Amino acid sequence: MNSDRNSWSLQGQRAVVTGATSGIGLATARELAELGASVLLVARKSDAVESAADDLRKAGLDVHGCAADVSTAEGRAAVRARVDAFWGALHILVNNVGTNIRAPTLEYPMQDLQKLMATNVESAFGLC
Repeated sequence: MNSDRNSWSLQGQRAVVTGATSGIGLATARELAELGASVLLVARKSDAVESAADDLRKAGLDVHGCAADVSTAEGRAAVRARVDAFWGALHILVNNVGTNIRAPTLEYPMQDLQKLMATNVESAFGLC
């Protein structure tokens, strides 16, 4: 966390954070909101999105939630629609979502590789 909140502000900025319901994504969303940004939390599970958003709202932060699987074109379109509905424009995009499937290269199933690429590469490219 920024120990000197007076050093800079994100007041009036609008941010999307993917993978925002736990770990680095949640910490990033919280930090952006604490610095004054309005933040859209994005993750696949609606209950996790609402729980994280509720917790941050209870802390007085300006956050919204969007349950979407950004590894799919439909999920990315849902995020874009939510951004358009809330703000019409975006200042900050944090492509935090990612996954890993551990297996030896020669045993890596094509289906797993496709999931990995959709989550880690296509989601970031498509959202940008």
